[in-house]
Amino acid sequence: LKVVKDKKIQLVFSSHNTHILQTLRPDQIYFANWKKGKSTLKKLSKIYPNIREIAFTRDNLFGNLGTLVNETKCEANDYFAKKSAMQIDDEGVYIYKSNYNSEKALRIYKCSLDPNFNGCRDEIFISKLQSIQPSISMTSFPIGVVTLDGNIIGQEIIYYENFKQLYEIKNEVSLKDLLLIYRKCLTILSELHKERIAYIDIHAKNFLINENLDVKLIDFEQDLVKFDDEHALKKSLQNYYKMINLLNERINIPVHYSKPETLDEAHRNLDALVKKLK
Repeated sequence: LKVVKDKKIQLVFSSHNTHILQTLRPDQIYFANWKKGKSTLKKLSKIYPNIREIAFTRDNLFGNLGTLVNETKCEANDYFAKKSAMQIDDEGVYIYKSNYNSEKALRIYKCSLDPNFNGCRDEIFISKLQSIQPSISMTSFPIGVVTLDGNIIGQEIIYYENFKQLYEIKNEVSLKDLLLIYRKCLTILSELHKERIAYIDIHAKNFLINENLDVKLIDFEQDLVKFDDEHALKKSLQNYYKMINLLNERINIPVHYSKPETLDEAHRNLDALVKKLK
């Protein structure tokens, strides 16, 4: 805003909400381009057209984020993937159900609430994910960013109500349903893999399941999602193998197979477990 003022640029914004700073998005901000006494307006969202922005200032943040529905602490998910030392959510996250849309939630990085936090570049990351979203049918990527005094502090995500984490239900559902759930988990990962997205934070807390056995993958964070990276793609296949082993803990039937080198091999390993049950 200071640059806009110093350069005497006309800035126009539109909103139906009186709490402007809480919901101002790039598609509501326009820059006026004047020529010969006439102006044309260009949206700020043309910079990152695939994402929304929900903006707050430090004096209006708390109480306006929404209802706190979950809090995670720093977790070392070494069973599946070692986390990067630079990972932004190492201190955990807060999940708030949005006040403005019951189908949305705000995923706020705990470390971002420190006054010395310098922000992150989730807008580029999310914009890339959103450009791929039309090819992904079984799960939803983050929608946009949450900013505090201009610094990104979190993500706007889909709020999955009445879903439980896989680790909570893996011993509650029938074996038949568990096999169906795991096949859906692998299908989600297959969709990502075919788009050359390596998701390397695979563990039982990042898969959500509802009573209809719909499965969703969550926790799309920059350090744990890689694009078009051969090493990361191969590493993610090894994580599929570990995930199948987790299923085998419940079945407790010895099945001998090698670590998968391809997605088809990962699915065949799951089929081998199913055959052992018949």
